[in-house]
Amino acid sequence: MVDEFQENGKLEKRPRFLIFDLVGLRGESKRELTYTDRLKLIESEVIHPREKLKKVDPSRFAQEPFGVRAKLFLPLREFEKVLQ
Repeated sequence: MVDEFQENGKLEKRPRFLIFDLVGLRGESKRELTYTDRLKLIESEVIHPREKLKKVDPSRFAQEPFGVRAKLFLPLREFEKVLQ
């Protein structure tokens, strides 16, 4: 997807890789975990380390062809609220 966001007062567009599930990590299967636990792993093992490193060394991310973020899903019972 292409994400639009404001940066330094101007509209920027950047390709994003959306992570919505994690079935393996460091050669180890995570399929036996609940979906909620796999989402927690995405945050703790992918998203947070990237955010932390971006604060320390932003130049590493300036040349990336795309950004990375978690794609969260709403429970079905919440979906109707989005349409209103």
